[in-house]
Amino acid sequence: MKQGHLDKHLRRMKGHYSRKREVLLTEINKRMGDRLSVQGISAGLHVVLSFSSSSLDEAELVKRAAAAGVRVYPSAPYRLVNGNKPPSILVGFGGLSPDQIRQGIRLLSEAWFSP
Repeated sequence: MKQGHLDKHLRRMKGHYSRKREVLLTEINKRMGDRLSVQGISAGLHVVLSFSSSSLDEAELVKRAAAAGVRVYPSAPYRLVNGNKPPSILVGFGGLSPDQIRQGIRLLSEAWFSP
């Protein structure tokens, strides 16, 4: 640590994950931008996709994603108060390559919005 190795590593990883986040946001905006909003984009290795209106609940969105081969998570277990909220889905990207992120968002878009 005295030699600055940790700081160097953290700077490199910050840039690495920042590029992945940019790929994720670009793909979401391109394929689903008018159908949902993205929260939590400034930090972390995940984002929350919030649906303004959807005929599908969180369980159905997760089920369709899984059927398409993409793992996502409902946000309801992390809320303090559930109430009657529109569905929102937790999407991680830290362990994925940019190509996997692109493919995953394409598959999610097809699973959730294709007739």
